[in-house]
Amino acid sequence: MYIIVRMLLWILAGWRWGDWRNWKKYQSTFLFIILLDLLYNFLTYNYPLWAYDPTDIIPNHTFNNLLVMFLSYPSIVFIYLGRYPTEWVKQVAWIIFWVTLLSIVELVNYMMGLMSYHNGWNFGWSVIFHLVHCLLYGSITNSHY
Repeated sequence: MYIIVRMLLWILAGWRWGDWRNWKKYQSTFLFIILLDLLYNFLTYNYPLWAYDPTDIIPNHTFNNLLVMFLSYPSIVFIYLGRYPTEWVKQVAWIIFWVTLLSIVELVNYMMGLMSYHNGWNFGWSVIFHLVHCLLYGSITNSHY
């Protein structure tokens, strides 16, 4: 049930705080993120670094990941990029906020047994991964939008 609530919260947050009027500006970014996630899942199919564990509602990693890709990612992109600040101090705070938020969501998923780490991956690597993503997309925002 938590997974459905999490998806609904991302959709509601995206609807409330996302920059939907300018969705075309962000389309290439969220399509790129979805493409990379699909590529990750294809390349690591037999040796995943992490995986969503089956639940009563969502039977496998693939279905759960597709929900995240097509529901959560667009909402996150529309909020993150649509509200990305111009002042560097605010940018640092924005990045810290998002790295913390995404890390907490992942930690809750892990603690609830909804995901597991494999092949040397752990929560620390995920925090670094979130940081790199936020820095990368922040730099894209400054140069592209």
